[in-house]
Amino acid sequence: MIERTRAGLAAAAANNRHGGRPRKVDDAAAARAKEPKDKGISASDIGKILGVSRATVYRYLT
Repeated sequence: MIERTRAGLAAAAANNRHGGRPRKVDDAAAARAKEPKDKGISASDIGKILGVSRATVYRYLT
């Protein structure tokens, strides 16, 4: 069973498919979040702009 699972994961990776939950914020939005933080806007307000939680904003800013 383990061998078949690993073979399936390898085949999926070869087709550029990966498991897990999709990211809520892509790299471009994470970069955009750094600019308002430098201007002094709070993480809560940045989260409201991006449509994510404050904790997610902190995760991408660190």
